[in-house]
Amino acid sequence: MSSAATSSEDRTNFPSSVLILGAGVFGLSTAWALTQDARYANTKITLLERAAEFPAPDGSSIDSSRIVRADYPISAYARLAGQAQERWRGEWGADGRYTESGLAIFSGDDDDQDLKVASREGFDADVAEKARLYAEKTLKNVIEDLGLKVGPRDQGGQATPFAGEAAARKVMGTTGGLVGTKGYVNWTSGWAHAEEGMCYLWQKVLGTERVDVRTGAQVRRLLFDGTRTDVRGVELESGERITADATILALGAWTPKFVDLRGIASSTGQVLAYVNITPEEEARLAQNPVFICYRTGMFIIPPRNGVLKVARHGYVSHCHNNLRCSALSLSMAKLTNVYGLAMATPTRLQSHTRKIQMLLP
Repeated sequence: MSSAATSSEDRTNFPSSVLILGAGVFGLSTAWALTQDARYANTKITLLERAAEFPAPDGSSIDSSRIVRADYPISAYARLAGQAQERWRGEWGADGRYTESGLAIFSGDDDDQDLKVASREGFDADVAEKARLYAEKTLKNVIEDLGLKVGPRDQGGQATPFAGEAAARKVMGTTGGLVGTKGYVNWTSGWAHAEEGMCYLWQKVLGTERVDVRTGAQVRRLLFDGTRTDVRGVELESGERITADATILALGAWTPKFVDLRGIASSTGQVLAYVNITPEEEARLAQNPVFICYRTGMFIIPPRNGVLKVARHGYVSHCHNNLRCSALSLSMAKLTNVYGLAMATPTRLQSHTRKIQMLLP
């Protein structure tokens, strides 16, 4: 949103009140953006958060780390992410909230080995080809759209392609692992401490003194007009009703509890592993870039505070959207979907354990 001043005529169509549900990254960002836009200078902004205290421990925005990258196959998205990276390099990523460690992307092995590897690891034959094409598109975009210089890092290169086992092992650094023999490193990407970033944004929003923030606000239902085509606000579990000219749902996986999203979107869960490591192990691994293997989806983020995060970019829990969702709960032994039905841990997770061993022998 633009913060430029606008004429009174331009402001006449803007809502006099905005109600935002959810204080995750989208809800907080929306509240912050509205306070910075002169067109909403006279708009009353209310932010509701279901958790009694911020941050909500089960919110997807709250975590030890998130990869910050512009390495996407869609050009417009790569450019948008590039703009976000500029913010992270400044105030938003200060005080350790952002680390530009570099991002090593492994797209596969030598061309004549990809199909054999895919078969051995239990993937469809076309997975290797899709991973290769994905990496080619992401590299093309960061070069052409972001203007990154290609070449070795010690020669000023910002994007460094590699091929062959020796080059790949050099990229893997002190992990001692090997997850592929070709790809590239984007030295301008990195990772952010998600929870610390969210807490910083929370304080920024509170500091504006423009947003009426209410924690512990459990929403029972949306309030519609007589035709059920326009949302007029919400009713809380307490029975209190809050109305606004515009209501914004920033509820993440809880959105289907209030809006029927069948055939539109679904809530999913991903497997994350947090491994306690020794100070010696942290010192050895902390200087590596972020690793991600497009063929397997496995990724690893440099450790901090004695914890190493390893995960797979792909869901294992799924809300089928034939009913409205109320909660999403994951545990070590089982995956519980949003309807409370226990599901057996996927057999494929066993192969993911082996892939972790490939990252960290």
